[in-house]
Amino acid sequence: MVVRINLDSLVDFIRRVGRPVTLGQLTREVLQSALVSAAPEIHYAPGSEYEVGARLLLDGQRVEVAAVQEGYNPSQGAFKVLILRLLDGSQRRMAAGVAGAPLASLVERSTPALESMDPQEEAALRQQLRETLAADDRFLSCETPQGELWCLDEMLPSISPGERRQALALIPNAPVNGALVSRTTEELSQALWGIGDDGSDDTALLAFALAWMLQQETEIFYDHRAFVAGEASLRA
Repeated sequence: MVVRINLDSLVDFIRRVGRPVTLGQLTREVLQSALVSAAPEIHYAPGSEYEVGARLLLDGQRVEVAAVQEGYNPSQGAFKVLILRLLDGSQRRMAAGVAGAPLASLVERSTPALESMDPQEEAALRQQLRETLAADDRFLSCETPQGELWCLDEMLPSISPGERRQALALIPNAPVNGALVSRTTEELSQALWGIGDDGSDDTALLAFALAWMLQQETEIFYDHRAFVAGEASLRA
């Protein structure tokens, strides 16, 4: 199954959510968008009637019915006049509800088989989505105890060089008293800013920014639970 991935719509989705999202959430959003875009299209026809807000195809262009007015002439009798809004903002007037004129037809488009998607198809779509997101600088990902999370670079709070140094200092690069010392993102956030996981969007964004920063450090290792310095992990 081929599914088109609209990255701009995913940007809007993450903005609406207001916090990092899982790859599963993004996959469902891609499928939902594909389902909406695959809905039948209605071709304009002068014999049909339309309501304000209806979206039609006219001469191959998508238009929206901005207003419906009454019309009349002696040869056709009463009919409707559609004020159509084109994509460029211009308007066009077309007759509708004309007696004896052709009626509208639906053009069916291929619909993703959401219910029938097998595990292999889902895994392939997730991998396609992961690679597409990774190739776009607007998206960032990191591993967390909740799994693979994605967010927008524009949404993340900045972490100062001083805060970076403090965070690294809290992760010893050698065992302490013979024991490997690891730090969770929550422990580091508590030490740096005095905040834990309170469930808020702001805290989730800050935790993501911290985790993403640390996962870019070549000497820091993350085991899906906590961070440990690379040298310490080798000695453990």
